[in-house]
Amino acid sequence: MFLENVDRLLKSPATQRGRDFAIMLSSLSALGYVVEWRMVNAADYGFPQRRRRVFIVARHSVDGTLHRGVDVIYHEGVLAKALPVSPPDAESLFDVPQAPDFHLAGC
Repeated sequence: MFLENVDRLLKSPATQRGRDFAIMLSSLSALGYVVEWRMVNAADYGFPQRRRRVFIVARHSVDGTLHRGVDVIYHEGVLAKALPVSPPDAESLFDVPQAPDFHLAGC
């Protein structure tokens, strides 16, 4: 699955910045997807404007064999190879609470 959106997705809602995005990532993970994401600025790739977009790649595994964790994000994943990033400092890491138990229509 490939998703794309504006960078405001990372800041929504204004009173709890990032909550909606964290819920999306947590929900996809709970449904058995391995999820990678990047915020990409077109200006960093030679385009004449600052156009920031969020790209999300999610792969589903029926038998659960897809590896999860930092190796996918920084080394093995599709976005890790196309748009490499460095791991953050330990001080900037945080835990995301488990997503509420609900089912998405059509999934």
